[in-house]
Amino acid sequence: MAERANALSGRDWLKNSFSIWRNFDRDGNRKSHPASFPVSLAQQILSCYARGEESVVLDPFVGSGSTLLAATYAGMRSVGLDINAKYKDIFIDRLDMISCPPNGGNDKKWHYEVCDARECSAFFSVVQTESVDVCITSPPYWDILNRHRTSDEKKPISYSNSDSDIGNIDSYDEFLAALGDVMENVGKALKDRGYLILNVMDLRKGSVFYPLHQDSVAVVQQRSDLVLEDIIIWDRQKDYNQMRPLGYPYKFIINKVHEYLLVFRKCKN
Repeated sequence: MAERANALSGRDWLKNSFSIWRNFDRDGNRKSHPASFPVSLAQQILSCYARGEESVVLDPFVGSGSTLLAATYAGMRSVGLDINAKYKDIFIDRLDMISCPPNGGNDKKWHYEVCDARECSAFFSVVQTESVDVCITSPPYWDILNRHRTSDEKKPISYSNSDSDIGNIDSYDEFLAALGDVMENVGKALKDRGYLILNVMDLRKGSVFYPLHQDSVAVVQQRSDLVLEDIIIWDRQKDYNQMRPLGYPYKFIINKVHEYLLVFRKCKN
């Protein structure tokens, strides 16, 4: 008899199987980190792609820790890596402020390492090869957050000032190569048949459109044994309430209010 994929009821399985996901609660992450990634979104991902408390969860761009918090709620072990030490402090504050289930936060099933996830020696000092069931991660939006935003006129806000932060790389090709370094490590860390859910958004810099979700698929599949299985659209329209009519009235340009959750699975054979 085949093992269950997850603990979802048939009703929740159907609801989560629709390709557009929306209406995730804000949980304070927007105030503590430049990129929003709600705990409730990470929880929904885990409910679909993790089998239970025995699962090990990884996030190599963990930021202020939404993935670790979601895993903690579910009683799962988790490992997060980030190059910016200040986000670890923010994660600890979030963990203290949020009520966790019995033994969820107290037995410290999580581990947060401040390091560059591209560096194999640092990565595999805290993550064993073929030990991870699910990786959920939201890499930097290239260096877009460092630049003026024409869609809503919000001020630039960067992840960090570090030259080692891939969110500060000017070249798109170099950024993709750096992302590939991390994804290669993730591929080695995942168990066979383990999942990677990669959150990315297509970008526009000046007049040039960059299909980051397509390029990310190519990078992941070139650098690992991971194969694209599904694409989920994360509808974020309710988060964008100060948009301008881009290009008006000379050129019609789309305001992007969605992101992609790219679902990969490790297939060694």
